[in-house]
Amino acid sequence: MLAAVPAASARSAGAFPSPSPSASAQVLQEEADDVDPAPPIRSASVQTFYTNASYGPGNVRVGQVIPRFDSLRIGDSYVRLSFPRYAWTDGGAYGISDAQIIYLTSLSHGGSTRFAVGGTFYIPSASSPQLGIGTWGLGPAAGLIHFDRVAGLATGFLLQSIFSFAGPSTRPKQRVVALQPLVVKQLGAGWSLRSADAQWATDFTRGSTIVPVSLGIGKLFPVGAQVLNVVVADVVTVIHANAPAAPKNTWKLTIIIMDPRRRLGP
Repeated sequence: MLAAVPAASARSAGAFPSPSPSASAQVLQEEADDVDPAPPIRSASVQTFYTNASYGPGNVRVGQVIPRFDSLRIGDSYVRLSFPRYAWTDGGAYGISDAQIIYLTSLSHGGSTRFAVGGTFYIPSASSPQLGIGTWGLGPAAGLIHFDRVAGLATGFLLQSIFSFAGPSTRPKQRVVALQPLVVKQLGAGWSLRSADAQWATDFTRGSTIVPVSLGIGKLFPVGAQVLNVVVADVVTVIHANAPAAPKNTWKLTIIIMDPRRRLGP
């Protein structure tokens, strides 16, 4: 399971805007676009995860690739669609995993703070029992992000939940709530430092809790009229209560393609 500033104008390749307040604000929006719960810029991304160690017996290693549309527009609402992931384990299981849809309605447009509420929909599309939860899931979701343009800082959270409502009786029912803290700090020249790639999750069915922390760095690359944000992050689990198969360490690479000329919201 378990991601109101001026639109940027088209840029020439290799050039970033001058460090004026408005330019700094639009760059901060782009640097936080992949974790913004209701981003105003149309974008798509590919995420690659690799867990090189896990707790418990077996020390299972897992990798996955997730193609994702980060912001589609339906009326005044936003949709983040994660297509079925391609996943593999060192135990020999490989194929597609589950798909996920996050639907959020932004309750505040403009200003420095944006808040959105909606829901998460989980689709059991996995090609192997080892690669998915096996049940249909649904649950409330909410997100908030605040932009401090003076400090060059974006902070917030994304809250998701999954509760099984259909599926085979042989698969465990899911009752999971996950909180993803979001912190992105501008470093200048398109670079950003971030702690925004870890999900704190509690599984009420199994009575387990996982609390990871993350540290990553991102870099914006203008490519014609589009902007690429390349983010590399390391996610380390520091608490794994009653979760013997929790990952110890996961590397995450995210490539986000944005078109700042095409805003989705007011």
